[in-house]
Amino acid sequence: MYALNAGPGDGWAAPAIVTAFVAGLALLTAFTLVEVRAAEPMLDLRILGNRLFRAANLQSAAGSAGFMGTLFLVPLFLQNGLGFSALHSGLATFPEALGGMAGIQISSRLYRRVGPRRLMVGGLLAAAVPVTLMGTLGLGDVGWAMPVLMFGTGMSFGFSMAPAQTAALAAISMAQTGRATTLFNVQRQAGSAVGVAVLATVLAATRPVPPDLGGYHLAFVVAAAAMAVGAVIASAVRDADAAATMTAEDPASAAAGI
Repeated sequence: MYALNAGPGDGWAAPAIVTAFVAGLALLTAFTLVEVRAAEPMLDLRILGNRLFRAANLQSAAGSAGFMGTLFLVPLFLQNGLGFSALHSGLATFPEALGGMAGIQISSRLYRRVGPRRLMVGGLLAAAVPVTLMGTLGLGDVGWAMPVLMFGTGMSFGFSMAPAQTAALAAISMAQTGRATTLFNVQRQAGSAVGVAVLATVLAATRPVPPDLGGYHLAFVVAAAAMAVGAVIASAVRDADAAATMTAEDPASAAAGI
C-alpha cells in the first residue's frame, strides 16, 4: 500500500519504493506458505480451494476495490477539483448509503428466484455505469447529477454484495463457517484498500489541477473497470453450487449452517 501511494511522487525507482514492493511481496509469500501448512492457521487459505467460495470472494474483492475507491474519490473530486464545501460534498455523497440499503433489501428478496450469479454480474455491471458517468461531470451538472449517480452506484453494488456473502458460504461446512467468514471479510477489506491505493496513485500520477479534471475522470474509469473485472469473475459462479441457499426460506441463515 505504501509503495502504491508513494510511488508516483517519490519515483518508482526510488530505493524506499523498490524496497517496499520487494519486502511486501516476500512477506506475503512467506505468510501464505506458513498459513497453508499450519494446523490452526490465522487465515485458512485452503478454503479458497472451494470454487464457489473462491469466485464469490474474488468478485467481492474486485467490486469493493472499485466501490470503496469511488467513495474515496468523489469527495476529492467535489472539494479539490470543483471547489465544493465539505458540507455540500457530504450532501452529494450520502445518497449512496440509501441506495445501498435499498439494493440489499431488493436483492435479498430476489435471491431465491434469480440466483447469485445474475445478481452479482448485473449488480457490478450496473454499478460501473454511474461510476463511468461520474467521469464526464463538470461544474455545470455535478450538483444534481452526482447525488443521482451515487444513489445508483450504492443500489447496484448492494445487488452484488448481499448475494456474494450468501453464495460464498453455500458450500462451506458448519465447522469451516467461522474461518470462511473471516477470510471473506479480510479479502474484501484488502480489495477496498487496494482500490483506494490505486486511485490515489492515478491522482498522484496525473496531478489534476483545476480547471483540468482529466486525472479525476481517468480515476473514475479505473474504478468502473475494477467493478467490471468483478463482474467477469462473478460470471464463473454456478447457481447450482449455491442451490442450498436458494431453496431455504432464509438463504443467509442456510449459508451459515443455521
